[in-house]
Amino acid sequence: GDTLAGSSDFAAASEMIPDSVTGLFWLDIDQTIPLLDAAGAFDDPDAAELKANMEPIDWIVGWSTAGDTPTSEIFVHVPENG
Repeated sequence: GDTLAGSSDFAAASEMIPDSVTGLFWLDIDQTIPLLDAAGAFDDPDAAELKANMEPIDWIVGWSTAGDTPTSEIFVHVPENG
């Protein structure tokens, strides 16, 4: 969808997120690459390699939790056909 709430990718990622978090990070790579490309972020030859490495990734989600043992977790989703 056009909103985070309407995103099937975010819906899939949110199934992994605990009910109570202290911080949340979401990055839709399919939306991010064109923005970075338009800004010239991949013009450098080294950055072009970064773009190639990013292309198989669908999304990245991360969060932190509090409590006696605070944790941070990050998941990178690469589809099986990616």
